[in-house]
Amino acid sequence: MHGWTSGDRKINNIIKNFQRNATKYEEVIEWIPSEKLINLKKIREESEIIIFTATWVDGIRTINKISNEKYEKSRSEQCGVILILYGTKKINFVIKEFKKHMQQKKNSVYGISKDMETNHYIIVTQDESMRRASNGKCTNCDRYNTSLVWCQLCDPWRETQGWTNENKVIDVLIKGFQINATGYENVIEWIPFDELSNIIDIQNIKKELNNERSHLETKELDLVSRATWKKGIRTVKCESGNYKRSRTASYVNLMELQKKKIDKNDQGNIEYME
Repeated sequence: MHGWTSGDRKINNIIKNFQRNATKYEEVIEWIPSEKLINLKKIREESEIIIFTATWVDGIRTINKISNEKYEKSRSEQCGVILILYGTKKINFVIKEFKKHMQQKKNSVYGISKDMETNHYIIVTQDESMRRASNGKCTNCDRYNTSLVWCQLCDPWRETQGWTNENKVIDVLIKGFQINATGYENVIEWIPFDELSNIIDIQNIKKELNNERSHLETKELDLVSRATWKKGIRTVKCESGNYKRSRTASYVNLMELQKKKIDKNDQGNIEYME
């Protein structure tokens, strides 16, 4: 907690508070001077943030085994990190976002830095450790994917781009799930109706779906049908040792809600996504 300062009392206090509560050497967060972050490359820009990849010269904290009974504190060689630059000088907003990141178990936070030219604060997080050549390469950041045909840094955001169903509530709901997706095969989508064919009303397959229909009716669904989704579900295929994204035409069930029921729940959906 000693020997450093961010130049701002609130930022100092929030970092030192987490440092006091740290239980492991490797989990201690730090104030990271901006000159320790090099090789910055902008990945994308959103309404309030800019995402960069960078190299942290000091490297992450590690524990080295010296002998069977002796260990020592150390640092890795300079390593890749993700920088989240906030386009605001409002300290309270940055602190709020920092606390959110600290509560997430999936990604490690290394500390806070500051762009000395703009005075905007930066949260420094781990670069995904699961990047492997066997996962293929991301066409956006030009690095190996974090899982098969999927880059956790770029792909969730990319899934939210280039489409709309022209209903704000539905857009927000779908995009909320997309931004939290962790793999290519589990991304949900807006599916244009003209991608569905061979639609069969449930009355024609009542016997087959009798039990299923009884269950669905308790959820106030107005129509249940079965159809063929031309584009089909997402799959990952291996060809000549390389994995690639694919689609397989699929049978799907359609559950149609009346618009009035969607409108009735508009506010609830928006609150849920927030």
